[in-house]
Amino acid sequence: MRGRCGSCPSTSPATASRTRSAPAGHHRAVPTTWVWEGVVPYLTRAQVAATVAAVDRCSAPGSRLIINYQSPSLPAAVGRMAARAMTTLVRQPNVWAAEPRRSSWTAAAMRTLLTNHRFPVADDSDLLTVAARLSIPVKQRRSLQSGRVTVADRPH
Repeated sequence: MRGRCGSCPSTSPATASRTRSAPAGHHRAVPTTWVWEGVVPYLTRAQVAATVAAVDRCSAPGSRLIINYQSPSLPAAVGRMAARAMTTLVRQPNVWAAEPRRSSWTAAAMRTLLTNHRFPVADDSDLLTVAARLSIPVKQRRSLQSGRVTVADRPH
């Protein structure tokens, strides 16, 4: 069977797969690969859980869910606080004000969430490990240590 690629952008995470995926050509009976990149840190834990529940309802056996998320990081949190302080000190707008960090996840917490929604985790690695696996040269090691990618597969 040939696959097809499509997207269904949404500003409402809890209803994304229910309201936007059918017009994008999604069929609930066909295994789907869901790629969720660059979204999770900007959502609350409740919004992330609601979206995973929606994906659960729309996924056939054999579907795959790939999520890029941020793990808790003290250096990253301190860096964001320092940047906010500096922009306040020099009376400049905070360049990250429109991108608030609302959640971060440990690998164990993400695994629990996905497993509870019938997506057992096949792999969960930090981005530094992924880069090494792919032989990608890395200059900013620290930032890649807090970013993670998980791959979870719905059993057939």
